[in-house]
Amino acid sequence: MRCGICNYPEVMPSTTTVEEWEGDELVVIRAVPVEKCPQCGEEYFAPQVLRALERMTAHRHDNGQPVSILHVPVFDFSPA
Repeated sequence: MRCGICNYPEVMPSTTTVEEWEGDELVVIRAVPVEKCPQCGEEYFAPQVLRALERMTAHRHDNGQPVSILHVPVFDFSPA
């Protein structure tokens, strides 16, 4: 498959991390299969992967225990 962004002749199998906000909750899914352009980094998800991601985020509380919990600092922007 040719990259639709930079026209590189072939994207390569890879994995990525997907971050999805659901309200005030951040869901992180690692090791998601993608086809990635080695030149520009554009990532392409197969339709079945997108459907699985949608199910995982929609039913995240039914998927058992997460493999880890991230603690992320949150700041309000206030210009100096």
